[in-house]
Amino acid sequence: MNWWIKFGCFLTGWNRQILKSCSETSHMKLKRNTSALLILIVLWAFTGYCFADRYINAPWWGCIITSIIFIIIVIQIERQIILTIGTNWGLAVFRFLIASAMAIIGSSIIDQIIFANDIENEKDKIKIELLKKQLPDVSKIINDKIAELKKDIESLVEENQELNKKLSENPVIVTSLRKDLTTTDTSGAIVKKEKAVDQIATESPLKAQVEINNEALTQLRTQLKDSNDEKSKVEENLKKKIDDRKPSFLEELDVMWEIITASNLTLFFYLTILLFLMFLELFVVVAKISDKKCDYELIMEHQLNVREESLKELVQKGIKKKE
Repeated sequence: MNWWIKFGCFLTGWNRQILKSCSETSHMKLKRNTSALLILIVLWAFTGYCFADRYINAPWWGCIITSIIFIIIVIQIERQIILTIGTNWGLAVFRFLIASAMAIIGSSIIDQIIFANDIENEKDKIKIELLKKQLPDVSKIINDKIAELKKDIESLVEENQELNKKLSENPVIVTSLRKDLTTTDTSGAIVKKEKAVDQIATESPLKAQVEINNEALTQLRTQLKDSNDEKSKVEENLKKKIDDRKPSFLEELDVMWEIITASNLTLFFYLTILLFLMFLELFVVVAKISDKKCDYELIMEHQLNVREESLKELVQKGIKKKE
């Protein structure tokens, strides 16, 4: 048994020991199933990697893990059909529904890769419209901030002018302190007693207030300068902010839908990819239903029937013993 057969058994879940005694027909069917599975594995590994890379922003190893998860899901879904004994129409219908959903999801992701340039061109138009819509609001916010800063600056300047005027009139505050002076002789008796007045000049507190206001004015003027700089670059900054947004799957899906529905040719191309993916998804199902059973499947059915008959006989014997 060569490595391809072993690999096929690993993918499909077929028993290698049973397959050894089967004819070449069973080996050929295994190879067909393996080939069909490999097509889906490659397709969904690519789809999973691209999806994780573009929309989840995962690192390369995260993209590989996502691809592996997609591969495992595909293999397990296909095994539901391959390992079914006989023909199960309910399972086939359910697989058709899954195939439809997977084809839509797969075609959406793949088409977003194929139509990447068209999507970017359409997104540029959307960005321009978004810029036109947001620019007046952002400019108004900045203008209101500038007006408020100017108002605060003017208020502080007027206040400082009043304070400086008062300071020029009264730069210091003079405080008078009255005290009694006494003169004593050698015996300690008071000889002379008189009153004295000391004048103490202190700096006006208005000067400290002026300094505080000057510091506040410096900060406000810095903020005003920054706001004016921001105003001059508001369009550039807003455009950069819009451009730096991460790609959104749903947003690009909407854009792609507009592109698809805008042209009959594009719609035809999308439907072609959709049907192609759906046919690939249904490849195993159709082969399972339409192909003649190989001896491997006949052996599995025979084993099931034998086991079923044995169980029925055991049940009948049990009933007779009770009677």
